[in-house]
Amino acid sequence: MTGLRTSYRWLHIVIWLGAVPFLAWMLYSRSAWSDFCVAAYVLTAYLVAMLIISYPGSGNRWYRKVIVAAILLHGVVLLAFALGALALIAAGIKAPTLMFFGLIGAALALEWRSRLRLFELFMDKDASHKKKTFSRPFPQ
Repeated sequence: MTGLRTSYRWLHIVIWLGAVPFLAWMLYSRSAWSDFCVAAYVLTAYLVAMLIISYPGSGNRWYRKVIVAAILLHGVVLLAFALGALALIAAGIKAPTLMFFGLIGAALALEWRSRLRLFELFMDKDASHKKKTFSRPFPQ
């Protein structure tokens, strides 16, 4: 069987069902703010899904440190998208939809890799955690 495991399909279904109102608003309003809200929702939903699927749980001492750092990183990414939306509104232009979703995909990949590095950086160096490897959130 290819694709996502059955146990995680519900998570992706819920994410895309939650995106329907944002996508409808984006198609109806054609403003930069609706694009920003779609970007914020999709980035946040998929990064939370990646935490649920593949990262270790809160039983580890270092997990809270990484979550705080990851929330700050995510805030910086969302701030960059908000500033981009402000710049587009000030210039009076509408970004092409494919370019916009390409930026969301690139931001998602970069933020995921950065979060993975944060987990490796903050992980305890105890013998019990040295062998821990992180799985990829999506199958190859």
